[in-house]
Amino acid sequence: MEIMLENISYDILKNINYKFREGSITSIIGRSGSGKSLLGLLLMNMISNYDGKIIVNNRIDYDIYDYLRKVGYVSQMADKHFVCELVKDEISFGLRQYNYKLDKEEKQIKDSLKMVGLSDAYLDRNVTSLSASEKVKVAIASSLVMNPEVLLLDNVTTYLDSDSKKELLNLLLKLKDKFNKSIIFISSDMDFVYSLGNDYILLNDGKIVKSGSVLDFLIDDDMFNRYDLEIPKIIRLIKLMFINKKVDLNKIKNVDDIVREVINKNG
Repeated sequence: MEIMLENISYDILKNINYKFREGSITSIIGRSGSGKSLLGLLLMNMISNYDGKIIVNNRIDYDIYDYLRKVGYVSQMADKHFVCELVKDEISFGLRQYNYKLDKEEKQIKDSLKMVGLSDAYLDRNVTSLSASEKVKVAIASSLVMNPEVLLLDNVTTYLDSDSKKELLNLLLKLKDKFNKSIIFISSDMDFVYSLGNDYILLNDGKIVKSGSVLDFLIDDDMFNRYDLEIPKIIRLIKLMFINKKVDLNKIKNVDDIVREVINKNG
């Protein structure tokens, strides 16, 4: 699904123009108060009285209910969206709301849990008994069970430990590469954003001030200082180790890649 924003303005957001590419990951970044989460709410039709147009697959007159069925949304406060007591009921809620064929419901639920790294043992857990990290995972599973074309995640790494972040990273890359999902990732976690790669939008005071490829981060140190963004640790290490060496920096996305290059350079 391709989503295009045309001259969108609302509250702090000013004249937003951007096309989210189908099958790509787009990270929305910026300092606190820049309008990141507000833009996410607007994309989820939680705000209606905005100026401008949202165009879906080149259509202005798209079916909003069909759109919302195809866009999964998870926020930092995942449990605020829960409507059921048990994990299995929470995950199946969307299926029932949209009258999906339920003959394979149990398998779909278990598969979605497995994708986020949770076992079947969680099915009968009360959602209030879950940790913050587990709540985020269940919320993502609740979106994935609907097989959305677009997954919109708002600051979901806040309560995740390093292992959970790694699992989420692998999941999102798999959804993009294997299943051609479009992912919109709102975050201040610049290490995670860099690992995701693909595209980015930088918001400042409600305006898009920069956009492009995440690989641009390697050649734009000044951007981080100017807009109060944390420089990804991997970029600091890359610059330190390879700044004077002939290395294709675009190929380095994680520590394993650095180790490989060090071995290659030192025989």
